[in-house]
Amino acid sequence: MDYALDLTWNRHFPVQDIPVATFSLYARWLATDRLLLSAGFNTATWSAPFTGTFEARYLALPNLQLTLQAGASGGATLGVWSRSLQTHALAGVCWMIK
Repeated sequence: MDYALDLTWNRHFPVQDIPVATFSLYARWLATDRLLLSAGFNTATWSAPFTGTFEARYLALPNLQLTLQAGASGGATLGVWSRSLQTHALAGVCWMIK
């Protein structure tokens, strides 16, 4: 089991209603020697202040990696009459040249 915590500070952020300090928290688990599972969230997006993501990576061959990712983002910006909810999915293949 592994985890990552990130904190970003930008006092000169050019847009109002977006916090100058943002953070993300992700947990990663190497379920087998070929399968990595990851889940987490961050607050560093412009269109949706909250984003959550789940990811699975599988090492099919020593130089072929398969990736599946799904997530959702959403929130309401303070002081603005707008709310957003977006979902995404991604499938990828990565061939590593050695």
